[in-house]
Amino acid sequence: MGKRSVRVFLALVFALLLPGSPAWAGDGAPVSMEVSTVYGDMGKFGSHIPLVITFYGQSETPFNGTVNVKTLESTPDNSDEVYQYSFPVSVKLAETEKKEIYIPLGQKSSGIHVALCDQGGREVDSCSLSFDVSRDMGRLLIGGLAGEEEELSYFDGVHLEYGMVDSRLILLDQKALPSDARGLELLDILLINGFSTESLTEDQRTAILQWVERGGTLLLGTGQEAEKVLGGFSEDLGGVRIRGYEKKKVGLGVEYAQDSPEDAQVELMCAELSVPGGRVVMEGDDIPLLTVIRRGKGKMGFFSYDLGEIRGFAEKTPGYVAEILTKTLGQEAVSQLYYYSSYGRNDDYWSAQSLVSTGSVDRLPRIPLYMAVTAVYILAAGPGLYLYLKKKDLSRYYGISVVIASAAASAVIYLLGTGTRFTSEFYTLATVLDTSGDTVEETTFLDVRTPDSRPFSLRVPAEYSITPLTRSSQYEEQPVQAFDGKQAADVRIAREEDAAVLSASRSRAFDPRYFKLESRGERTFPGRIEGDLRLFEGKLSGYIRNGYDFPLTDSAVFFYGQVCPLGDLEPGEVRELKEEPVLNWPVNMTYLAAQWLVERDSAGKELDDEELLRNTDRRSLYGWYLDQTYRGAYVSGARFSALGPEQGLWEWVSPDGQAADGQVLYTQELEMTTEKGGSVWRSGLYNPQQVVSGNMGYGSDGLSLYGTEPVTVEYFLGPDLDVEKVAFTFISPEFFSGEDFYYIRPFEGEACFYNNETKNYDPVDLSGGGFTESVLAPYLSAENSLVVKYTAEEGDTSGVTSMLPVPVVTGRKR
Repeated sequence: MGKRSVRVFLALVFALLLPGSPAWAGDGAPVSMEVSTVYGDMGKFGSHIPLVITFYGQSETPFNGTVNVKTLESTPDNSDEVYQYSFPVSVKLAETEKKEIYIPLGQKSSGIHVALCDQGGREVDSCSLSFDVSRDMGRLLIGGLAGEEEELSYFDGVHLEYGMVDSRLILLDQKALPSDARGLELLDILLINGFSTESLTEDQRTAILQWVERGGTLLLGTGQEAEKVLGGFSEDLGGVRIRGYEKKKVGLGVEYAQDSPEDAQVELMCAELSVPGGRVVMEGDDIPLLTVIRRGKGKMGFFSYDLGEIRGFAEKTPGYVAEILTKTLGQEAVSQLYYYSSYGRNDDYWSAQSLVSTGSVDRLPRIPLYMAVTAVYILAAGPGLYLYLKKKDLSRYYGISVVIASAAASAVIYLLGTGTRFTSEFYTLATVLDTSGDTVEETTFLDVRTPDSRPFSLRVPAEYSITPLTRSSQYEEQPVQAFDGKQAADVRIAREEDAAVLSASRSRAFDPRYFKLESRGERTFPGRIEGDLRLFEGKLSGYIRNGYDFPLTDSAVFFYGQVCPLGDLEPGEVRELKEEPVLNWPVNMTYLAAQWLVERDSAGKELDDEELLRNTDRRSLYGWYLDQTYRGAYVSGARFSALGPEQGLWEWVSPDGQAADGQVLYTQELEMTTEKGGSVWRSGLYNPQQVVSGNMGYGSDGLSLYGTEPVTVEYFLGPDLDVEKVAFTFISPEFFSGEDFYYIRPFEGEACFYNNETKNYDPVDLSGGGFTESVLAPYLSAENSLVVKYTAEEGDTSGVTSMLPVPVVTGRKR
C-alpha cells in the first residue's frame, strides 16, 4: 500500500472515531433527510414554525436515531442560549417516513439548524434554515386554501396602515396543512374559497377551530360553492345555514368606480346565508357581502360570494381589498400589526413572571425568630458576657466566650434556615384545568430554578406540548443574529416514547427558566362541577354542586361582564341559587375582578407575609384566566372557576421529593339559559362596539373614558333580535373599593342617544329602569345599532379613567 493510500485510510479511520464527526457522507448514508416548511421562509419571533421532515431509508439495516433542531433564545440579561428539540427517528430499508414537528422560532435569531444523528450522536445529515422576519415593515400573513391558486392572488401585497403593513398570501397544500393549532399561530388570517373542507382531516379541522378560539380569523368564500366550503364545519358554525342562491349585479362601492358607478358593479352568484348573531361588516346594494361572528377570542367571516368572482375588480382596485382586511380585523388590530409582526409577541413570558416567579410561602423566613436570636446574641456577646465574667473575675476568658457565643448563634441561625434552604432544583407552577363537555384542557406555567450553577433534568408526561418562554429582544433593539447551530445546546427538550425530558447543562443561581405546558384530551381527572343555571335580567337561578372530593376556595360563576361569587365549596356541597343578583365587572380591566374576588374576605384585615404572598399568587392566576377568557372578546355562556389543591396533577414534577409549589384554578363550562317567556336577555357587547369619535389614546375602547373629552360609541345589538328593551348596567361599586386603583372610577356625567330622525343627540338618563321598544324607535337603526355619546362631569378628572356603563338587551329572536 502506498503512502498516499495509507494517509487516506488513516484519515477515514480518524474521521469515524473522532467525536462529533460525520459517520457517513453522500450516498453512503443509511438515511437521508429532506426538510420543508409549510409557510416558506415566513416567520415571527416566538411563533411555532411547522416543519415537515421526510426521511428516506437507504441501508439494509434499520436506522434508529434522533432529529435535533436548534434555535437561539434570549435570557433576561440579554445573553444567548441555544435550545435543542429532539425527536426519535426510526427508518427501515427503502422506507419513507414523515414527521410533522412544531418549533418555536427563537427570540434572538431567525435561523434554525436541523441535524439527523444516529444513536451514537454522530451527524448523518443536516441543514440550516433562515426565516424572513422584517423589522422595517409590518406583515399581515394570510394562508389560503383555494380550489384554484390564482383566485386568491389579489390578497398578496396589499398596503394597509398608510403603507406600514403589507399583506403576504401563502397558498397552502391541504396535505401540509398543520394538524395542531400551534402550526397555525403564524397566520393572521386563513382564507378558504372553492375548496372542499370535508377533505380536511378531523385533526386539521380541530386545529383550525382551536386556532380561531385563540384569536385567529377564518374567512370563508361561498357563492355557488357554499355547500362545499361550509360542509366540513357544518357542526361547528353555530347554526349558519344556506337559504338559497341568487345571481345579480352587486355594487361594491361607488368610491371604487373609475369613470362611472357601473365600474364598481360586478355580477355575482350570491349565497343567501343565515348567520345567527353575525354582524354585517360589508354590504352592497343592501346585500350582506361579509358577515362576521365571534368565536372565542377569534372571528369567523362568511362572504356571500365566491372570492374568485371579484378577482378582476380587486386587481384594479386594491383599496377594496384593503377595506375587506381592515373591516374584518378591525382598525386597532391592523394598527398593532406593525409592532407585533415585526418583533413578535412574548405575552406569555410576562404572564409567567407574574404567575410563577414567587415560590412556596412555607419557605418564607421567620423574621421575628431571626431578630430574637440576633438580639440575644448582641446582648450576650456584648454587655451580658462582659458583666457576667467580670463579676466572676473571669474577664480574661471574654474573647473565647465571644467566639463560642458567635458559633452558637451561627448554628441556631443555620438551623432556623433549614426550612427555607434549597438543596436542589425547585419548581413553581400555575395551572388552569379547564373542562368543556368531555374535554379537558390544561395550561401550566412552569418555572425551574436551581440554588447554584448545577444542571437539572425533568421528565414531563408525553401528552404535554412544551414551549420555552423567553424575553423578546425587541426591548434592547438587538439586530437579528446569524445562527449556524454549531454551538452546544444549553437547554434540551428531548421527546421519548412515553415522556419528554427537559434538561439544562448549566444554570445561574435562582435565575428563572419559564416554560408553558399544554395538553388537551378526554377527561381523566376524577370529579367535576355540576350545575344548571338561568340568567335573566341580572338575576341568577339554579344550582352548583362541587363534585370533587376536595374543597374549593374563592369560587364564582362568571359571565361576560358579570359574576356571582360563591365563596368556599366543600366536597359534595350543593349551592342553591334563587334569583341571586349578579355583580357587573369591567371586562377590559380583569385584574379588578381578580383582586376583589381573592381579597374580599380579607378586606380591612392586617395580613402577614404568608397571606400577602398567597393572595398575590391567587390574584395573578385568576387575573390571567379572566384575561385569556374574556378580555377583548365576547364569550357567551357561564363558566365556573375556583382555586383548589393540585391533587396529584404535579406528581411527575417532584418524584424524588424536590420542592414544587404553586396554584391550581379549576374552571368549567356550565349549562345556562338566558331565555324566559320567549324573550332572550344578553349583553349589548354581543357584537364588538365601535368608537365613533373621541380620545383615540388610552381608554378609547368604548368601555372606558379617559379624561374629560367626550367619546361616542356605537353598539351593535344584533339584527337577529326584535329589541323589546335596552337597559344600561353600571360597574358595581365593589370593584372600586380598593385603594390600589384610585384612578379608576365609575362613569358620572351626561349620556345622549343619537336620534336618526332629527340627526341630533338627545340627553337620556341611563340609571333608570331601561328603555322600551317605543322609546328606542328613533334611536335604533334598521340593523339595531345604537349610538351613545358620553361626556364626563367637569372636575378633578385629570389622569382618571371612567368606566362606562354597558347596555343589556331583551328581545325576541327573529
